[in-house]
Amino acid sequence: MIKKTILCLAVVVLLLGGCTANNGNSNPDSQQNSTPQTELQSDDVSGSTSMSEEEYALFQELQEENEFTRSQEYHEMQISSWKFARACLSNDTDSMETLVAADTEISTTKDIFYENLEFIILKGFRRSDDGQVTVSYEFQQKGEDSYSYLTIEMANVGGEWKVVSYGFEK
Repeated sequence: MIKKTILCLAVVVLLLGGCTANNGNSNPDSQQNSTPQTELQSDDVSGSTSMSEEEYALFQELQEENEFTRSQEYHEMQISSWKFARACLSNDTDSMETLVAADTEISTTKDIFYENLEFIILKGFRRSDDGQVTVSYEFQQKGEDSYSYLTIEMANVGGEWKVVSYGFEK
């Protein structure tokens, strides 16, 4: 966990352009006592950087996830997952059928109603190596004191994001 935190901080620093050695002082003569900044070379894992190969692999993975979350594909996946979540929580099987993969069985729950939700939020997502995405929504019904979760597994089928499985959790 600490490595991930450090790595996330390194990513933020790299994305923001890093730090300068002159501490904001524009006088080049004042840099004599400064410590030089070591830059990360993308093709050098073990050389001048202090990142291990494991940390560098995680860094690369985070960069790929960042690129995915900025893509049109991610945007389309979010739209499809939201449409499915709303249809599922509204027991709208007709809409659900348009959003699931051909071999996915549809079932609804009669004790959860979209109109009776206090809130619903996208809690997170995870993309697997095979390109499938697992999306998790957290929601709470009015009058309840606990949260529930709708987990949706999606795959890009023929250029469209389709639900391949889903389930509820309390």
